[in-house]
Order: sequence, then structure tokens, then C-alpha cells
Amino acid sequence: MADIREVAKRANVSPSTVSRVLGGTTRVVEEKRARALAAIDELDYRPNVSAQSLKGIRTRTIGLVIPNVRNLVLPAAIRGVEDVARNHGYAVVLCNTDEDSEKE
Repeated sequence: MADIREVAKRANVSPSTVSRVLGGTTRVVEEKRARALAAIDELDYRPNVSAQSLKGIRTRTIGLVIPNVRNLVLPAAIRGVEDVARNHGYAVVLCNTDEDSEKE
């Protein structure tokens, strides 16, 4: 997986410019923004949510507490949640409680 420096190199911009584009700031020249977005797309870049959380940025993590993962309906639902979350830059953490109310 590509990192922000590889995206910057491909777009011929600085890593801080790529960061500003990802953050949605308006302080980026449109030409540079377009190059950065193209490189992000070409390299299928996804921000590392763990690294961002270490910098004090929101973790962008969703926790799912599941009573029993053996339930036949849940895997499809979990997969749907995970797909939508990933498409919006979130990670999903799953916790199986084995139908134990203390764990829930």
C-alpha cells in the first residue's frame, strides 16, 4: 500500500500538500489538488487510521459489538458495515460477546 510520500512523489507535490488535500483545506492551488487527487486514485491510497490516531486525530474507528458471530445473518450485515465504513475512511473493530451481558 502506498504512503503519503509516494503519493506526493507521483503528484510532484510535497507530502504536506497531499495532507492538506486529504484534510479538505482550501489552501491548495487547484492544479496541485488535481494532481494529488489523481495520484491518490492511481495508487489507491488510504490513510493509515492507526497512525492518524497517534497524532491526536480522530481514530475513524467503528466498534461493532456482536452477541454471537455464529448467527447466520450477521456475517452479511458485518460485511456491509465494513464495506461502507472502508469507503468512508473508517476501520471496523469487531467484538463477539458470546451472548454474555457482562461483556456487552
